Amino acid sequence: MAKFKLNVERTLNAFTSGTYKVHEALYEFLDNSEAAGAGDVYIIAEKGSDQPLERIIIADNGKGMTREELLSAMEFAGEIRKRSIHEVSEFGVGLKAAAFSLSNSFSVITRSEDGTICGSFIDRQRINKSQQYDGPFDKGTDARAEYLWGLYSRTPSESGTIIILDDLCQTEYKNCQTFIGREDRSGIRHSSRIATRYCDKIQMGRMKIHTVCGTGGSPKVINANDPLSRLEESSDIVLNKATQLWKKADATFDFSVVRLGDSSSANDFGVYVKVNGIYVNKDRDSLFGMFKEGSSHSWHWHLRAEINFKNKEEFNKIFDFTSHKHDIKVRDPVSFGDWLRDSAMGKIFVAEQDRRKYIAREQKKVKSIKDFKLANDRFIEILNTRKDIFGASTALQSYFGKFKSIAPGNFANQSEMSVYDDGVIYYNDSNYHISSLINSDVCAKNHQARTLAAVNAVVKHTEKVTSSKISFEDNITLVANLLQEAV
Repeated sequence: MAKFKLNVERTLNAFTSGTYKVHEALYEFLDNSEAAGAGDVYIIAEKGSDQPLERIIIADNGKGMTREELLSAMEFAGEIRKRSIHEVSEFGVGLKAAAFSLSNSFSVITRSEDGTICGSFIDRQRINKSQQYDGPFDKGTDARAEYLWGLYSRTPSESGTIIILDDLCQTEYKNCQTFIGREDRSGIRHSSRIATRYCDKIQMGRMKIHTVCGTGGSPKVINANDPLSRLEESSDIVLNKATQLWKKADATFDFSVVRLGDSSSANDFGVYVKVNGIYVNKDRDSLFGMFKEGSSHSWHWHLRAEINFKNKEEFNKIFDFTSHKHDIKVRDPVSFGDWLRDSAMGKIFVAEQDRRKYIAREQKKVKSIKDFKLANDRFIEILNTRKDIFGASTALQSYFGKFKSIAPGNFANQSEMSVYDDGVIYYNDSNYHISSLINSDVCAKNHQARTLAAVNAVVKHTEKVTSSKISFEDNITLVANLLQEAV
């Protein structure tokens, strides 16, 4: 019978090369810290702020590990313990694969709850050559572990774990400052990364994540970033923790949907998945099967939603983690997508296009009304400030500066076009010639309607008051002059 062989070096490279972005690798360490009940985690970059990034340290005050637990933790795909359904940890490869994706050598120093300090010291070349490393039971490792514990632990008298990454091979960040980032705009402090993934833990005070830039740098806490922006003043919480049951998988979870204001960015758009308060994924393409891949979501950009599982047991009824746990896949994508589209959350997304189209139409109406009123005011302003508009007719010039407004009026006779009364030009909206122009979406036609109404009203009023006719030439001059004015 043939024996299955495993090339350690090539397998390790396959599991680590290009499989993690830096912040994704950090998630593996932080997930372990959270599972260990750490209240404080420090991510430290060495050397100085503008110096090359030479070492990364992750130190927490969780419950730590015994020698036996640390030995198990170093086993690739090992089972250090029976994992809680509330953990997102999955395959037993995360710590090792993440560490080797960032560095060629790393150390794990831990202080158990009984006060024992021990460590493991792993070098890629040695692993590749002999599959050996200096572990927690090896002679001389305790002194080395105690020294590093005293150097990097923020709570040396308490339990916890420290991961030290040396001989870095990551190429994403050149120096400590770009690695840490500035406020919430770049680096690992970028609002879409650690601040989002552990938002709930940070908000509830269960976990403080600090960054330290450079040796001797001051710790700075990472503030929570809710990807649904529930606390924003312009946010409308449409659905809040609505409990759902997908009977096909017998899975229970919560839905939340928030509609942001029009000034919001499309960058955080999508449907997020959360397991026990940790955001593990976001889909901004098909929205987990509700739409075809590559669909346009311009109508949905103001929506944010989440599917929240209380534990991994419920999550695993619908989703699987991929091998490196920074992506997920739906077990039954067609059925779940169809059900999701018909769910309370899905109906909001489906209806959003019609809702926003309606709003756009209403806003256009409001804008049109406003623009129409401004054009009316501008028309009256021309009649009151441009005496030359009236031409050489003394009778017509007598109206200069006397106009108050132009508005629709009440007319018994549909054929009547307009009248002038005490400075107001009233037009007949039921008159075919006026109506076809004044109700058009074309501004130039609106202006033609005002011109016809004004000239007709003024000429009729003049002839009635003076009992004399306005000449055809004077009439045409007033029409032509008004039509030439841009409103």
